[in-house]
Amino acid sequence: LGHVKRPLALNLCQNGSMSTQAEAQVEKVE
Repeated sequence: LGHVKRPLALNLCQNGSMSTQAEAQVEKVE
């Protein structure tokens, strides 16, 4: 599991900006 969590965490960090933008768009739609 450790080997799986590490890449997932890296992906989350790299896509963090995109995630925040998506959340902001959702808030605007609501």
